[in-house]
Amino acid sequence: MKNVLTALALAAALTALPVRAEILNGPYLQGVDTESIVVMWETASSSTGEVRYGTDVAMSLLEPSNTPQFIHEVLLTGLAPSTMYYYQVTTSEGNSDTYEFLTAPLPNEPFSMVFVGDTRTNTWDHEAVMETMTATIGYPDLVINTGDMVEDSDQTDQWNEFFGIEQEVISRGALMPVVGNHDDADSHFYFDYYFHPPDGGNGHYYSFDYGNLHVAVVDTQEDFAPGSDQYTWLNDDLSDAAGDPDIDHLHVAGHWPAYSSGAHGLADHDEWGQVRDYLQPLFEQYGVDIYWCGHDHHYERAEVNGITYIVTGGGGAPADLSDFLPEELLALLEDWGLELWDPAVLYGDLVQMIPLWEYWLPLFGIEFEGNDWKVAGRMVNHFVSVQFSGGMFTGEAWDIDGTLIDTWSYGATDPDELDDDGDGFAEDQGDCDDTEPDVHPDATEECNGIDDNCDGHVDEGCGDDDDDDTVPTDDDDTLDPADDDTDDIPGETPTNENPDDCSCDTAGRAAGGAPLLLLATLALLLRRRLAP
Repeated sequence: MKNVLTALALAAALTALPVRAEILNGPYLQGVDTESIVVMWETASSSTGEVRYGTDVAMSLLEPSNTPQFIHEVLLTGLAPSTMYYYQVTTSEGNSDTYEFLTAPLPNEPFSMVFVGDTRTNTWDHEAVMETMTATIGYPDLVINTGDMVEDSDQTDQWNEFFGIEQEVISRGALMPVVGNHDDADSHFYFDYYFHPPDGGNGHYYSFDYGNLHVAVVDTQEDFAPGSDQYTWLNDDLSDAAGDPDIDHLHVAGHWPAYSSGAHGLADHDEWGQVRDYLQPLFEQYGVDIYWCGHDHHYERAEVNGITYIVTGGGGAPADLSDFLPEELLALLEDWGLELWDPAVLYGDLVQMIPLWEYWLPLFGIEFEGNDWKVAGRMVNHFVSVQFSGGMFTGEAWDIDGTLIDTWSYGATDPDELDDDGDGFAEDQGDCDDTEPDVHPDATEECNGIDDNCDGHVDEGCGDDDDDDTVPTDDDDTLDPADDDTDDIPGETPTNENPDDCSCDTAGRAAGGAPLLLLATLALLLRRRLAP
């Protein structure tokens, strides 16, 4: 009896011990803007915690998560735009590593971000894409996932895999998700637990501003036909953004493609047909620059009526036939020169090469309307890195091996209001060369043939090489006072007018001026000797 009582007492004592509140997933970032950001994490048991943060590693600021729960969501406010913050999540039984994040930029500041999608299914490819991303471009400040983050959103182990693979990236840059058909299997996890969409919309669809970019995120799994709540919201949202003077770039992200050489872009007319019929007119009406999507597991860029359509669904899902075919057959096809990774070869171009296919493919439910809109595409796991600088946009698609497979741009080539070289001055602030950080209004003038301080004069103070008594304002300080060739470099002789040859250093000037000084001295002595 005594042993039984002892066992019961020990069991009661063990039950009374606190359950370990280790961090299961996260921390990861959501909803970033110029003054706030959301930090989220999941613990193995219901617990409280806090976020320590600040602009230095001391992290003297604190925001608690006081209510015991599994999924923690903490809003940090009062932040400064374009500012780096350090942060750490602490719980009763363990702390996260220290990470850093950058708040959203102001409308006139450059920034970059990443698009990736269909990260489901092949965890090894998903891992490789994320590793290549960080090795190629570093940690992005913002990530937009075009949907199908997991294979079955009802399976918590798949979400654990997703967060484990993306941890190092989404702990430093906010993740903005698109709802894919696989994510919507159980909206309880997707909407109620793991993600914090911005205000506006209904969680399934939303929009946000980041610098001078406006992004509208649509849910193609929900009704978006004209007259629906989502269509009305999108119409109003794009109208407002198109009239906002601070917005230079207008993008939309969804899951279903409008134009794709992949299986969904050909067979699923009900999907791409709705995007073209319902959404494309809105894109063209309000001047949308790019529509981003996933669903098909490849990279493709199309141009239709001045709008760019990007398929980026290569984050981990099977991206070529090598996932399904035996190696012997793959080797044989390679010997025949068939590029299985190119969706246009597999689908669109192949149909165009054999016109008879147009007649029997519809018998299998496959409709084809040509792919003259395709600009570039490859069936490969990948991500897309984009940069914004004023009205200028540049996109780069990188494959899983770190090879640049496509690049394109649009917009102004050199916005005057941006500090392109990072020296603290933009062109409209007097920077005469905004590609060189050592040339700006506060720079020190040097003897290098360059107007270093942007005052309109080259090499002032380097010496009067041509004896024309205009050292402070001489833009042509050659040895010939009458030489007005403004291409000359100070210190060079009229017989050696090489614009790349600058000899205006102290030694050069002394060497070049010595013969003249000697001749002038001899002339003066001769004049005195001959004077009456």
